[in-house]
Amino acid sequence: MFRRSLVARAALAALCGPLLSNAVQAQDASASPPEAAATGAPAATLNRVEVTGSRIKRVDAETPAPVQVITREQIDRTGATSVSEVLRRVPAGNTGAFNENAVSSFTPGASSISLRGLGAQATLVLIDGRRTTPYGFGSFGQQAFVDVNTIPLEMVERIEILLDGASAIYGSDAIGGVLNIILKKDYTGTEISAGMGTTSRFDGHNKRASFTAGRGSLAADKYNFFVNLSHVDQKEVKANERPNTKTTNYTRFGLPDRRSSYSYPGNLYTFNPDNPTGAGTGTFISPFLGCKPPNDGTVFATRCTYERVDDASIQAKAERNTLFMGGTIELPSGAQVFGGLSINRTEARVHDQAYASADYGYSGLFQFPYDAIILPAGHPQNPTGDPVALRYRFNDRPSGVDSVSTVSRVTLGVRGESLGWDLESALVYARSSSEYGSVGPLRDSVLNSIVDPTTGFVVDPTFVFGNPGANAPGVINSLYPRLISKGLTTSTAVDLRGTRDLMQLPAGPLGVAMGVEFRRETFKTTPDPLLVPSASSPFGQISAASTFGADGSRNVQSAYAEFSVPIVRTLEASLAGRFDNYSDAGSSTTPKVGLKWKALPNLALRATWAKGFRAPSLPESATAPSTGFYAVQDPVKCPIYDDANPDCYRGILANNTPNKDLKPETSRSISYGLVWDVVDDWSITGNVFNIKRTNEITSLDPNYVLANPGIYPGRVTRNPDTNSIESIRLELTNLGSTEVRGLDLELRGKVNGGEAGKFGLIGTFNYLPYYKVTPVPGAPTQNYAGYYQQPKQRWQIGVDREKGAWTQAVSVNYVGGYLFRYNPTDTDCPYAGTTDARCSISSMTTWDLAIGYKGLKNIELGFVIDNLFDKQAPIDARQTARLYDSAFHDALGRKFALRGKYTF
Repeated sequence: MFRRSLVARAALAALCGPLLSNAVQAQDASASPPEAAATGAPAATLNRVEVTGSRIKRVDAETPAPVQVITREQIDRTGATSVSEVLRRVPAGNTGAFNENAVSSFTPGASSISLRGLGAQATLVLIDGRRTTPYGFGSFGQQAFVDVNTIPLEMVERIEILLDGASAIYGSDAIGGVLNIILKKDYTGTEISAGMGTTSRFDGHNKRASFTAGRGSLAADKYNFFVNLSHVDQKEVKANERPNTKTTNYTRFGLPDRRSSYSYPGNLYTFNPDNPTGAGTGTFISPFLGCKPPNDGTVFATRCTYERVDDASIQAKAERNTLFMGGTIELPSGAQVFGGLSINRTEARVHDQAYASADYGYSGLFQFPYDAIILPAGHPQNPTGDPVALRYRFNDRPSGVDSVSTVSRVTLGVRGESLGWDLESALVYARSSSEYGSVGPLRDSVLNSIVDPTTGFVVDPTFVFGNPGANAPGVINSLYPRLISKGLTTSTAVDLRGTRDLMQLPAGPLGVAMGVEFRRETFKTTPDPLLVPSASSPFGQISAASTFGADGSRNVQSAYAEFSVPIVRTLEASLAGRFDNYSDAGSSTTPKVGLKWKALPNLALRATWAKGFRAPSLPESATAPSTGFYAVQDPVKCPIYDDANPDCYRGILANNTPNKDLKPETSRSISYGLVWDVVDDWSITGNVFNIKRTNEITSLDPNYVLANPGIYPGRVTRNPDTNSIESIRLELTNLGSTEVRGLDLELRGKVNGGEAGKFGLIGTFNYLPYYKVTPVPGAPTQNYAGYYQQPKQRWQIGVDREKGAWTQAVSVNYVGGYLFRYNPTDTDCPYAGTTDARCSISSMTTWDLAIGYKGLKNIELGFVIDNLFDKQAPIDARQTARLYDSAFHDALGRKFALRGKYTF
């Protein structure tokens, strides 16, 4: 019979087995095992368990919906120190994901996954099948998401990913899929584990330690309690510490020299107010304050230069501490009371580029009439008798962002049997408190007291440029304030669910699962008072800083039902429906239908169809007016991209206004595929998916607004003298649609090589050739697949060997390449014809090696090499400082990790 259908062995393999032990042999649930038949022993009772994708407990592990499982053994062989590092390798993840190194997302230290490339907000993240609270800041001021870094990796038993969208079981907002992180349920004994890691360049060190202790056996003592303490410490790595980005002079790659003459302490030029491109600067005079020039034969040879890579982190400094407690008590009636407590505190810091005087001139924030600071004749730092222009970098205090986040989660529940039902109910309270700090943006009023905003001339001769120690600390602290914004989210939920066999049909039992849930959500983001817009200061007191605020709450009531209907012995139907009622967004009913047909004893065909409904998240519906920065290409002043033209890559201010009339997003998803046990211990799983999301909630694309001024009149403000863009007015709204189509393949197998050991293989492949976007209703639909940040292919292949006390595993990870252009109508690549290779971001293949040893009593050892051949991340010319995309690639190069575990 169908060999992967025995969930008792599949679950055991997922919990305890080697890398490929999910490819298990199985038998028909109604048949006696061969051993029993041969000896006349009674048939074994096959336990039913719950599998992600269905609430109905079952013997058959393969539901109509495709599920990918990442086991504990697979996690250990990655050398990862966080859940986000594990998820970064998942082939089903695509554009829209981000990690703790992100600076511009408002979320330093936090990470998310974006299944099918539909965004973090479209991926439902569960812990043990239940929701938790989102991070305290919306990603890019909009997307509510669960920070997976707050989940203690040491306590993760396995990760299950439901790969079809819009789950009527867990939540109709699972448009892209479901990520279910299963934590350990019990532990007996005492365990100490520790590990350390570094790169082949001996930087980016990380250390981790964990202590776990538990007492009691549910079987013998009727109770179990355990506690875990874990600590992870990760050091920062800057971009200048890697070969590709040791300097911002990228001419060796056929790219421009992106060093800047707006440096610290700067460069002096003759003052030329009529210079339209230099914005006040004329002929170069000399470096300021004796700054040493590079003397490298380039245009910057005699100038003081600013290396952007000196202030850009490619790995954040992070520290995570977690307390996790769990326990279960079995009552005399046989019911079990269970509970859990987790508290995670994460601290992270990322450096970023300092602001330049040009950012406050024509090309940026429009504080001054010139890109330079004008030192008048007679100024103490002006060595000439005439006014001079100072190209300056405001770097008196290191620029960067930091965050402190504390997430706590409490679960208390009971499970048992009553009137033929397997019942479970739980109360879950989760709270996320976050603090976002930043240094770098200047306080407008203090800056304007030093430099006259109308003339650009310095009016305070006592302020010393390029020497912060010469100024009073209070002046520097006031000019460079540390901005602190706070986020607080809570989620309180109570649920009741049950499953049973309703009746016996000719083809088997009719299974049913039903449940209800009541949830209270709150989301509050409070920006620093200096960032709050007002009538006199529409961008707050610090116009160079983005700001985001939200304050909202709502109640959600949900109910669902699921039926497993055996139509004939080889054909099963799954019918599910969910009702959600949001106090702020109305209600919806979302159905889901699945079919699984065992066409042959070793071949099953399956398909699902579902609808989805995602109400506007609280950051979207309860947002306050906010400001942000966008890099745009001005179609008026830059019809063809040119690196030398500042209007081709221009940072502009955007005023994002709230929209109380947002409607829910809706979706339709279809999947179909097969599970084929080709021969014993070898299986192939294939799944074709199609998801279409409509009424998408998103901010207006500034580039689309600029390209279509007739559709959006009055939204763009230009400087009356230069005609350069000053600002743009955007808002969240329901726009167009996105439709994705693709293919998932998985190959699993194992071979007993006798004296050579036991070998296993697993390969996971994702192909996404169809990512069609309709930006606004009525606009032409374009296929973004293969264009910027939309790779068509991702795959991972692993081979492992087990012999005696030793295990070895080799895995290969592949991320496909994609074009520099954003979409099919974007025909412009500035490097075409000269450096064609820069018109695309190449694919990347890395190899990993893991070695484990269990030959010592009570001791396990492991050694991991990630990126065995030290492959460098492919060059992305749009990333001006880091030169690579951290959502898909890692620029650290080869990494080593050593871990050990001792069990008392």
